[in-house]
Amino acid sequence: MTDLTMGMDSDATGEENIIIRGILLGMTRREAVSFIEPVRAFTELGDRLQYPIRTYSTGMLLRLAFAISTSIRPDILIMDEMIGAGDAHFVEKARRRVQDLIGVSSILAVCSHNLAMIREFCTSAVLMDDGQLIARGSVDDVIAQYEQR
Repeated sequence: MTDLTMGMDSDATGEENIIIRGILLGMTRREAVSFIEPVRAFTELGDRLQYPIRTYSTGMLLRLAFAISTSIRPDILIMDEMIGAGDAHFVEKARRRVQDLIGVSSILAVCSHNLAMIREFCTSAVLMDDGQLIARGSVDDVIAQYEQR
């Protein structure tokens, strides 16, 4: 989950983009089509999924992209600053969805400056600076080092 909109076509409808992204994420066409209604329910976009995504606001596009990307159940989940976009209601839905994904994933790797999120989701941490490993250890120890820098 590092590029939520990869492969999305601005001229295609939301429904078509669910299928396109689903296939790019490794689903069969049938599996991707079966995710249209769950994605519709999660995003609360309703009939807007029948319009080209170029007509969507940024928030609507992020809701759609997030819902599609989190419809798969990965063994390894890689996230880059995923939670925090949208209104408070959607941010909470997204947080719960990520918790569910973490529960079914064997490994989570998250890149973030959101210390609360790191504390909530991670069991160990690393501190990087310009691609160099600075610290590795418990979440609390690494966050303490981060805050001292």
